[in-house]
Amino acid sequence: MHRYSSTSMDKSHQLVSWNRVSLQIPSSWQTLVSGSCHIIFENDFEALLEIRWQQAAAKDFQHLSDKALQQLQKITGKKLNKAKLSQPHKNLFRNFSAAPFSYDKGGPSIIFLYCHACSIFLMLKIYSQKNGHDPLAEIEKLQVSKADKSTFLWAIQDFRISIPAGLDYSGHSMQAGLTSLHFSRKKVNLHICRLAPASVRLAKNTQLQILSSLTGIEDIQQDSIASGNEVFFERSPNIARQVQLRLQRKKPFILAVLQHKPEHDRLLGVIMESTHPINHDEFNMIFKSYEISAEKEEGSTAFTE
Repeated sequence: MHRYSSTSMDKSHQLVSWNRVSLQIPSSWQTLVSGSCHIIFENDFEALLEIRWQQAAAKDFQHLSDKALQQLQKITGKKLNKAKLSQPHKNLFRNFSAAPFSYDKGGPSIIFLYCHACSIFLMLKIYSQKNGHDPLAEIEKLQVSKADKSTFLWAIQDFRISIPAGLDYSGHSMQAGLTSLHFSRKKVNLHICRLAPASVRLAKNTQLQILSSLTGIEDIQQDSIASGNEVFFERSPNIARQVQLRLQRKKPFILAVLQHKPEHDRLLGVIMESTHPINHDEFNMIFKSYEISAEKEEGSTAFTE
């Protein structure tokens, strides 16, 4: 699991959008990505809120709620009682069916939600309610994207990108200075990379060398194109070379671009690889949507393995 905090152009709040679930949280919060459908929010390493979700039919909402309730009570050894939602909670969950529960007489400790428009079941666990503090009261918006959308927004750290439907999330890595998101569909892999600070990377290697490292292709220089702050590489081999690469269990076709954003001190990379010729229009749409969503602030991104 990996911790990071991010800033946004709105100084008070930041957008987090992860695998169809989006919410606007205070900029001081840190987000821990624990899985494809599991995120935790903290402040100064104190857990505030945890969200898990899964696809589910509407008829399963009560069943899922009851099952999750039983499991939580068994794990904690504490009974959960039905609770009430405050008006701010009702406003936040106006597009959901909600079932709140509490370990005590205070505000909700657990809230089960169901989005009928999106067929998504969510479980919210509220950790910090010290001195009457309610983390949910600080969230400005919570929403789930419908499955029939043509693209899905991913907003993490200080960047955002739109990924076409059909390219499914397959993993991520958040190391110090390098974030990568991975997506796939039959015969196609997509890799989104963010490197920061760019100045440190470029002090040791050229953009071309960095792109070569990201793609794993040593002879990238002879087929690359450099223009302004971008380096671009395309591999579209002949039949004989395709066969050779397939025997090496490599996808023959590759499109890759690495862009330097000096005003943000970031390097943004998009790499697509496939067993068949790549759709340039799709690749360009993805790359054009990739943007830094906030001005860089010193210390705005911190990582902890």
